Amino acid sequence: MMAVRDVTIGPINGKLSDHYNPKNKTILLSSEVYDKTSIAAASVAAHEVGHALQDKEGYGFLKLRTALVPIVNFTSRTATFIILLGFILEAINLVNLGILFLGIGLLFQLITLPVEFNASARAKRELARCGVVSTEDQTGTSSVLKAAALTYVAVFFATALQILRLIIISRDRN
Repeated sequence: MMAVRDVTIGPINGKLSDHYNPKNKTILLSSEVYDKTSIAAASVAAHEVGHALQDKEGYGFLKLRTALVPIVNFTSRTATFIILLGFILEAINLVNLGILFLGIGLLFQLITLPVEFNASARAKRELARCGVVSTEDQTGTSSVLKAAALTYVAVFFATALQILRLIIISRDRN
């Protein structure tokens, strides 16, 4: 097992706000995770440690996702405005640009999927290896991590359908 020693762990406000920040090597955990000893809390915390392990070993998808964050922040903030402006002005090129910006977000979500599934696999493996969860509790750990990962899959498909809907609407107006 690879040790991670240069990562800071701390609390963060909000629910479902747990995350690893590769820029400043910080794992931030919501109070539901940071202050609890449940299987769910251990699973979520271990998942974030999985991201820290990815960062330490230079996991390619995490590096790519991290590099895309500034671009995706810009495109996701402006896409809706550009699409709306395009429809108001009847400027199909603006609508298409907005759809392209949403597509960049979709690509980001696609890249996120292997990052999340890999972090969950690492979490399950390490929780079992370190004896944090018993053999009986491994099913609960798997369920928590699978449910968390499936939210990313759902967001990916919802975004893909939104883009498809906008393409159809824009073609009908053309």
